[in-house]
Amino acid sequence: MGDLLAEPAALGVLPPRPDADWPLPVRPERLRAVPGRVSERRFRPAAEDHWYLTEDVWTSAGLPPGPGPLSRLTESAGWDRGLVG
Repeated sequence: MGDLLAEPAALGVLPPRPDADWPLPVRPERLRAVPGRVSERRFRPAAEDHWYLTEDVWTSAGLPPGPGPLSRLTESAGWDRGLVG
């Protein structure tokens, strides 16, 4: 998740990442302090580490997994900036 947030920050789509990670209990407090479009319920899954094995999904779908989300962030940065700004 850190890489997924660092890349948009480097492209100017998201604000820079803080110098240190906030402890998990502090994150919802910070989120509530800054009104926006993300609720605490929607934020919590992104704030906690999760790992999923997806090989069966791709095999069942008969599709390759592709290059991953980070490979396409640069080309979509302009569109993303329009949503955030």
